[in-house]
Amino acid sequence: MTHRIILFRGMNTGGVRASVGEQRAMAEAMGLKNPRTLLASGNLVVESGLATAALEAAIEAEMARRFDVKIAAMARAPQ
Repeated sequence: MTHRIILFRGMNTGGVRASVGEQRAMAEAMGLKNPRTLLASGNLVVESGLATAALEAAIEAEMARRFDVKIAAMARAPQ
């Protein structure tokens, strides 16, 4: 498992909203480990064994399904 920082483009702006609690619940339901949010930024930190591109695609698809928003997710590993 690798720590990943998930950055959402445009989250909590222009009507694109999902509460931090809802985001954590989504991450847990996806099987991501130890999800936590960074203040009210809308960004997540998770532990995942998925490749970066696969994680980004899975999160974008789940955000669209759960919250009916099309939003870009960028996954980064801390260095």
